[in-house]
Amino acid sequence: MDYTGQDTTKVHVWIGDNFDENYHDYFELDYDVQVDIDSPDYKVCGFCEDIDEKWYDEDWLGAFQHSKSVKLDKLLEELAVTKDVLNDIKHVCKEKKINKASATFWYYDGSIIVKNREKKFNNLHYIGVFDTELL
Repeated sequence: MDYTGQDTTKVHVWIGDNFDENYHDYFELDYDVQVDIDSPDYKVCGFCEDIDEKWYDEDWLGAFQHSKSVKLDKLLEELAVTKDVLNDIKHVCKEKKINKASATFWYYDGSIIVKNREKKFNNLHYIGVFDTELL
């Protein structure tokens, strides 16, 4: 665990196709200081809704999007994970028949639990949570 209390020894990974020009809006947190996080007026971001949280630490999230589908190896170059984890991710993608994709995002926090693993998150497939170390 690091000083923030997040378990950064695990990374959640999502991969798929999303060509929406508003792809990054899904992760946008509400920084309106006039609205308390517990207020019904607080705007919970799409990512937070999907992981059943009101907030996430942006320092531990990465998101990348190409304008077209690319080979999986090219897309996975964006992930900062060990070679073993990369191989595990490729294995799951192969099982899910994902050979090409345009977008990925990842979040370092083993404390969150993705309840619906078949649901699409920002139109991407949940690949899984993997043990890793920060690179």
